[in-house]
Amino acid sequence: MVKRGSVGRWWAGAGVAIGLTLGFGGGWWYQRPSTMPVFSLSEIPLEATATDSSDKFAVATGPVGGDVEGVYFLDPVAGELTCFVLGRRLARPTPAGVGQVVAQFKTASVYDDMQITDTKNARLLMVTGVSNFLGTSRNARMGGAVVYVVDAATGKFVAYGVPWSPSAYSANQPQMAPFIKLVTGSVRQPNLIRE
Repeated sequence: MVKRGSVGRWWAGAGVAIGLTLGFGGGWWYQRPSTMPVFSLSEIPLEATATDSSDKFAVATGPVGGDVEGVYFLDPVAGELTCFVLGRRLARPTPAGVGQVVAQFKTASVYDDMQITDTKNARLLMVTGVSNFLGTSRNARMGGAVVYVVDAATGKFVAYGVPWSPSAYSANQPQMAPFIKLVTGSVRQPNLIRE
């Protein structure tokens, strides 16, 4: 004859044994090397830019050349477009920080390039892009960056390239030059393509 208390202890022991087996089995299953392919974003090269603007200022990040990024500033009051590029080497800490600006590119006036005289009613927008330019007659190679500025009031636009020198950047040598005006026009023109 089996005592009543021993059956309860038997079921409790069986429950503990089953729980431990499931726990160890689940841990092993979770830690085992997976043979199934896993989707990974690290295998997909991504590039991103950011743009923001107000009626008083516009700022964008974007490529300059290769894997180097610049920050572009557009001042609609003065009509100036400027790009700064940080160097790859950090400097000793200063009140300004540890980064160092090694390149600066600038325009005299986007309004002059777009032939806009009514600057008070202009509404400038700016975005950055990428292009793979072939050949150049300049000392500095044309970088892969394009900066587009458009006046939302008139539809006139201008595109600029960056005269980028990868060798100067690698040597941490300063670069300072004007943007290269690539094209101007109006989005309201019937045909912009040259024949």
